[in-house]
Amino acid sequence: MKSSIKHSFRFCLPALVLFAFSMMTSPLFGLEGAGGEANLKLPDLASVDFLGVNGKELLYGGLLISALGLGFGLLIYTQLKNMPVHRSMLAI
Repeated sequence: MKSSIKHSFRFCLPALVLFAFSMMTSPLFGLEGAGGEANLKLPDLASVDFLGVNGKELLYGGLLISALGLGFGLLIYTQLKNMPVHRSMLAI
């Protein structure tokens, strides 16, 4: 069973890479010609509204939520690390 999955993955991977490359270089993505990411035209976030929320406010709100999640994760990690543990579990 596992060998058939590996075989199909080996067959599909080049096709997926070729498809992704062709989509990235298509005119739909605005990446015609040379330049790459340096020539992407991004809108001003202050001029864009999403459901009545300014683009910059939405971006900063997302960054704040991400920072709070990082702080929560670090807090839980330190609490878990400082918990008492059996000697046999320390060997793992």
